Amino acid sequence: MDVADAFANGKLSNLANQQAGGESVLIKNTTASDISIFEILGIDTSTVDPGDNEPEFRRGVALNGTEIDSTKHAGKFAIALEPIAAGAMGKAAVEGVCICKIDVQNTTDKFAEVPGDDGGSGSGGSGEVYLQSAAAGSAQILWKQSGTGLKWAVVRLGNRLEKILLVKITGKGDTDGAYKATQIKGVKSDGTPVSLIDPLIFDGAVGNLPQVVEDNHNPVVPVGKIVRIFRATDDQNKTQWLFAYPKSAMPSIFYAKITGSSSNGTNKWAYTFAEVKYQTDGNFATKQGAITGTAYNTIEANNSGSGIQGNGVNVANLPTGVEIKPIGTGAVVIMYSCPDCVADSSSSSGSSSSSGEPAYVFQAVNAVDGSCAV
Repeated sequence: MDVADAFANGKLSNLANQQAGGESVLIKNTTASDISIFEILGIDTSTVDPGDNEPEFRRGVALNGTEIDSTKHAGKFAIALEPIAAGAMGKAAVEGVCICKIDVQNTTDKFAEVPGDDGGSGSGGSGEVYLQSAAAGSAQILWKQSGTGLKWAVVRLGNRLEKILLVKITGKGDTDGAYKATQIKGVKSDGTPVSLIDPLIFDGAVGNLPQVVEDNHNPVVPVGKIVRIFRATDDQNKTQWLFAYPKSAMPSIFYAKITGSSSNGTNKWAYTFAEVKYQTDGNFATKQGAITGTAYNTIEANNSGSGIQGNGVNVANLPTGVEIKPIGTGAVVIMYSCPDCVADSSSSSGSSSSSGEPAYVFQAVNAVDGSCAV
């Protein structure tokens, strides 16, 4: 039997009242405006106070609905199942599966929440307020129309609003302390993550909320690190996911392989590196979730174009064609990180500013090499 036949045979009530998995409740529109079918109201108080009239209160659920406030109504809202005039009572859904309209922010969003909680207006025009899609929320999207903007959807209300997730850090975000992350199911005995078929993915981009943020805005959390993130709201009442990664957790000394170098002045270089782990017989191997970055050789710190250099060589005594060389690519060094400072980047004007990257240094004596002039 199709839907049309079901209506014709009275098997289904009108579409607005159909709600699988839960019953509708009465809600009073306490706002100053009429609301349309499928708009949302924030749940405020019970319409009947049992202290004033207990028999009436026990007759059934009746709630007062108010204008949406994202600081109060995340997971605490009702979807109107019929138009409700200002000051009037009407039917609304607060649990189960129902049809609704959603202001879709991103096509990959799998949940919905009250507008303003994760950015966007949730507006359908003329002041109408609908659910807004999000990466996480109290309404699970079972189906929605393609594209962004106001779309028809089927949602399951009463989805447990997750407050803690397990994620793997996959990169740095667009702002200090923000990170890209992918939700995981758990961790194997060897420390590798257990993937989910349909994980939440946080891209770390400004404007694509919610963001994953280290709560001390620590800019040095290694890629591949697994952390627990906690749901919170920022100073604009928008959802973000926070985690703590103490600076003491950062390895202060580790082995690293030099992967490249570029000039950083006369007889000094900036080196790229990747963390490695010791195996046996003097061999090193790539480390999963390795720390990478830019480092500087402390022996080169005061090098210049004249006099005795950090390696003890007076460049004035070097024959023509022979010069101080950078540490070779592939060399393994002991790397030191400075958890209480970040690297400075100098401009051509001589001023410097924090780049947000951790400072890494190592010590290695530079060789001299070249071809002597005949």
